[in-house]
Amino acid sequence: MPPGEVRQSAGGLTTHSANIECLAFHFAQIGLIYLLTYFLINLLSEMVPPDVAHILWGFFFLFGLATAILVRLLVQATPFHHLLDAPLQRRITGWSVDYLIVATGCAIELLVVWQYTLPILSMAFAGGLLTTLVVMVLGNRLDDYRLERTMAIYGVVTGTVSSGLLLLRIVDPEFKSPAAREIGFMNVFAVPIVGGLTFFLNVPIWWQWGLLKTCLVLLAVFLLSFVLLFNRRLWGRRSDEHHQSR
Repeated sequence: MPPGEVRQSAGGLTTHSANIECLAFHFAQIGLIYLLTYFLINLLSEMVPPDVAHILWGFFFLFGLATAILVRLLVQATPFHHLLDAPLQRRITGWSVDYLIVATGCAIELLVVWQYTLPILSMAFAGGLLTTLVVMVLGNRLDDYRLERTMAIYGVVTGTVSSGLLLLRIVDPEFKSPAAREIGFMNVFAVPIVGGLTFFLNVPIWWQWGLLKTCLVLLAVFLLSFVLLFNRRLWGRRSDEHHQSR
């Protein structure tokens, strides 16, 4: 921010410094959710085969989201719900997004990328171009918050939820639009599809499927998704043109 510009408050203090620092208290809540989620997935992993258990850890964010929602509902039912400050939580979310992006970049093995440079670039270019076109076409047909929702979903489909939050923060620094909450709850509805397709990746090994049969099943899923989008009229006229025609 340039000198002289009005500075906004990062949040309000809900605890006394003599007892516990407010920022430490809010970070502790996140740590609690993380531990609960860790023990939950660890417990579920002991009830399923090892290969399925590895897949469960890939849904850590989803289990963490469900755990956080449950804990938040429990906290709001107690007299201590005022101790959670929403603006301060948004600051922590912004910090977490920056940290996750940097950590993700540092976790990339450059040796592996160098060995498979051509296939990675080919898939990234083709997939990135098609994904960009689809997201722009569908996003332009939303009724409201078009830019925020389009940026958020583009980050999610080209990376992770943290990527979507990072792009969303560029156009909505205070997360005032519903897009931030939507990409979080979106995972709940995406579980049957994403989870099913993730388990399906092991089907060729489990059931000795060939490449042709696997591609046909994926094609059927794509066609079903296309039909659902068509029924939702997202491929029709733009929403503003539709309202003007009424």
